[in-house]
Amino acid sequence: MGLMDASEWVRLIAVVGLFALALLSFARGGKSALGRPVGALVLDLGGLHFSVLAEHLTGAARWVGVHAVLTPLAPPLVLHVVTLFVGGRQAARRAVVAAYLAFGAIALVSALGFVVPALDGWAGGRGWALLVLAGWIPTLLLALALLLLHLAGTSAAEEKGATRTMLAALAVAGTAASTDLVASAGYPLPRLAAAGALAAALLLATAAFRFRLFDREVSSSAALYGGVMVAVAVVAYVVVFRLLGRSLAPLLLGAAALTAIVVVAARELAVSSNQAKAQSERLAMLGRFAAQMAHDTKNPLTAIVGAGQVLLGTTLTTEQREYVDLLLEQTTRIRAIAERYERLGRVEPALAQVDLEALIARVTGAQRLSAKSVAFHVEVAPGAARCTADPDLLEGALENLVRNAIEAMPSGGTLWVRAAEDAGAVLLQVEDTGEGMDARRAYRAFEEFYTTKRGGSGLGLPFVRRVAEGHGGEASIRSRPGEGTMLQIRLPHAATARRA
Repeated sequence: MGLMDASEWVRLIAVVGLFALALLSFARGGKSALGRPVGALVLDLGGLHFSVLAEHLTGAARWVGVHAVLTPLAPPLVLHVVTLFVGGRQAARRAVVAAYLAFGAIALVSALGFVVPALDGWAGGRGWALLVLAGWIPTLLLALALLLLHLAGTSAAEEKGATRTMLAALAVAGTAASTDLVASAGYPLPRLAAAGALAAALLLATAAFRFRLFDREVSSSAALYGGVMVAVAVVAYVVVFRLLGRSLAPLLLGAAALTAIVVVAARELAVSSNQAKAQSERLAMLGRFAAQMAHDTKNPLTAIVGAGQVLLGTTLTTEQREYVDLLLEQTTRIRAIAERYERLGRVEPALAQVDLEALIARVTGAQRLSAKSVAFHVEVAPGAARCTADPDLLEGALENLVRNAIEAMPSGGTLWVRAAEDAGAVLLQVEDTGEGMDARRAYRAFEEFYTTKRGGSGLGLPFVRRVAEGHGGEASIRSRPGEGTMLQIRLPHAATARRA
């Protein structure tokens, strides 16, 4: 074993980048729809390239088996990440499950090579490579097609940029990975997987930083800390393999000691993260108490604003007009403060018969006064005119939905409020023609304190979800960038009060 050649250095850099991105994905993207799947994917890619590097450095054939187990796990993870990114989890669910089953079977048979001598030579050989390649090519083409369709169907500039970055990462890494499989099958082709993995890691990091792939800001200090920690660990493993690779017992002892150090460092990082999380939860609890009181002030404030605007349209003396202007100004200030919070504490419905038609009329009537450029349409099906619910909680939830829809149409638009009946349940729907959301932001819309609006509190939609769940129902969202959003509360006719 001489000095490392250029390809091994490229692979080493790729391993460091992939493991750093995995750490970033799990630590900073844990609550994102893409956080854990992207983390699992890059961790798998980093592991398989590390096994190739370890095999080159130590000459131990067992590392080929590790590579043969990890390689088939990458295609289903790629398809899983892409379907989550484009928001097609339900439509492509069967394809994802089929990919996991098919490639999982290949990985399992490859793993049996460690204990079944007859399978030892198959893993990593020509037949294995052709089998993986036969499944990988259609999986890659399907993933690329999903991204291209998503790119064609979105108009938001940020989403287009993120999609193009994902396309580039998949195209580069997917093509490069294919060259290694073709070479393993015995065909004369240069192995480019390591360079492709490095390029993909850089592109995915770009998506995480520039396009908020994980729906939250990723600080450069967190990325630098994770990258340095991973780099030191990987280089330390390489040194251990270089120095002790020919002697099994010292190699195992050195690797175990190094692993213990890495585990301790990771534990310290986890403890630090948990402390920050606990602090965040305490602040969230305080926010809920404040939000509950603030929410109860918004209804009378809306009525006061509406009444003041009506008065301004009548004949008033100069002094009276000044008083009304002052009233509206101060009421608007109070409402601005109250709108930072929403009632998101304990939701315990007091069930009663609710006239939905009258409730919708009250809410839309109050909101029309402050949304002159929005066209309101109300549709109430005969079978959905009444339901069993807590009238105050339901009215508050509907107010949140209508207000969010209005705010999503700053230049005006059309807003529908519908009450329909479906399979023993009442559907309360609010649909707008506003800006819409991409799949990842829609996925997080009902999370507490998550908001994409400047100055928003992130309390409105979580309150809606808690109201729906408190009645034994559910809240859902359907949205596409540039095409508007439809939010729905589903309430069972036989509603039962639950603690949400």
